[in-house]
Amino acid sequence: MARCTNVWSHNLFEEFRKLDTVLNVYPVVSFDTEFPGFLATSPRDCGDVRRYADLKCNVDAMNMLQLGLTPSNMEGEIGGTWQFNFFFSRDLHVYSQDSIVFLEKSGIDFVRLETDGIDLQEFSTLFLSLLSRHRDLLWVNFHGLYDLGYLVKLLSNDLLPESITDFTRLIGECFGSMVDVKYMARLCDGLLEGELSLEKLANILGVERVGGAHQAGSDSSLTCLVFNNILMTYNELQPADYLGHLYSIQSRICRSQQQPLVRVQPPPNALVRVQIPPNIMCFRAAPRPIVPIFCSPYGMRRVQMKPVHTVHRLLF
Repeated sequence: MARCTNVWSHNLFEEFRKLDTVLNVYPVVSFDTEFPGFLATSPRDCGDVRRYADLKCNVDAMNMLQLGLTPSNMEGEIGGTWQFNFFFSRDLHVYSQDSIVFLEKSGIDFVRLETDGIDLQEFSTLFLSLLSRHRDLLWVNFHGLYDLGYLVKLLSNDLLPESITDFTRLIGECFGSMVDVKYMARLCDGLLEGELSLEKLANILGVERVGGAHQAGSDSSLTCLVFNNILMTYNELQPADYLGHLYSIQSRICRSQQQPLVRVQPPPNALVRVQIPPNIMCFRAAPRPIVPIFCSPYGMRRVQMKPVHTVHRLLF
């Protein structure tokens, strides 16, 4: 089993060169992200409009912490796993405290993220270049709506689009062919119609995890192994049945022949004021310095933040 390579700011360019070479031979990329929680939560049975409103509320306000990439081929051979660790500071970024505590217990090093984390703007430039050189990859996720939300935000250097139709169009433009393993499981006998976690699905299929749960590298590797196991076990599945479908929304991702998104570079080290979305309100309350309310049109949730960063966003 290929080991997981942790990527920080000091080895980013070296590891990107290795990944670029590997993708020439291993064109199936399983991926996973870790992010600092939820500010708005969606009811299990809600429709696309509500679910996307909550997705946009969360992703617009926060940044991802890790990205795991595991390239493989259609025979199930793995070319390696890379775990990219991004700059994150509790003094600068929005987060859910409960999620940070949980992720710390899962092994994410928040101290090192602040001192050696990868600059998001630098990573985005490299990632866009990588996508432009590898336009025929198959991207594999497990329940990847939020993973894709954070990646689209990263690549577009902007807030998520207003509509879910534009969102799925951007996914097709950036990534092309997409598979959601949780959606695939709905089509397979004995897999509980997909109503199960990645860990439980792996246990049913007899797939063993390498590394710890809730680490993006380990989760991307396990997604890869589960995907290949399903392909071998349920060989009656046809790609047309699952390509472009995400588990939690009806809108389908269509492959685009357009080039990847071209991002307008901000001035170096720019700190810009971002127009506050209408679902974010801030007010002063003692004894806490600032308590914003993040709300979709359907609900509200209070999250503590530092005062100055309520109305600013650093463009990394």
